[in-house]
Amino acid sequence: MRDLALNIVGSTLVFLVLFGCQKKDSFNDILIIGHAGNGLENINTFFHDNSLKSIELALQTNGCDGIELDVQISLDGTLWLYHDPNLSSETNGAGCIPDLNDEYLETLHYSTLEKERLIKLAEIPSELMRGRTLYIDTRTISSCTESEIDVASFLVAMNHFREANIAVLDIVIITGSVDWLSVFKADGFNVIVQIASMTGYQQLIASFPLINGVVVANQNISKEDVSLIQSNGREVVIFNMRAASSIRKALKKLPNAIMTDNLKNAIIEKY
Repeated sequence: MRDLALNIVGSTLVFLVLFGCQKKDSFNDILIIGHAGNGLENINTFFHDNSLKSIELALQTNGCDGIELDVQISLDGTLWLYHDPNLSSETNGAGCIPDLNDEYLETLHYSTLEKERLIKLAEIPSELMRGRTLYIDTRTISSCTESEIDVASFLVAMNHFREANIAVLDIVIITGSVDWLSVFKADGFNVIVQIASMTGYQQLIASFPLINGVVVANQNISKEDVSLIQSNGREVVIFNMRAASSIRKALKKLPNAIMTDNLKNAIIEKY
């Protein structure tokens, strides 16, 4: 009887260990991506999104698999990091990056306590990006002039960046322009598109079936939707989450990656 009892206890422990491991490992393949560095509008950090300090903080966080950055091109053909359409909303400057020269942009800083300066894409620390994924959210329109950005110029600048970092970066382009999709895909970039719903997804792939994946807000997609898109060989990136509860819901949908505004919460929930 004693041996039987020990066998039962042993079997129970093995079951619990295996069950616990399965639960722990269920999110292991999901990438944790810092939104705009360490988070967009993240009240838990002193550093502005898309700033050098925000990027360094994200990449120095154990469990961070990469970052997403908002990239705009200047009149001089230089790629700068900035989220909003107009500089006046977040900096000491004015106007739109696509209509301005580098000489002016280099004088600008964010309207924060730290007054972090605007930085160029080329300034992100490549040594910290080794083994990480970089999502480039492109800006294709100048809101000041309502004119479309020259995709050829943007592509040239992105290729310079890719060539300088080819050994350390996995680059994914995010764009909503069909013209930009075609150009970047033709040049060998992975390209994903933001969608608002599954209806938008079906319309997108009907006209452009070669996309590598989609990025979608957490509230606009279900686990079943994620599975369907992945069954078509495409990647799903979910964004718009900060609280632990919303991060947990996103992880349970089993996307390829989550783009979070709170890296600490996301890493805790993943592991």
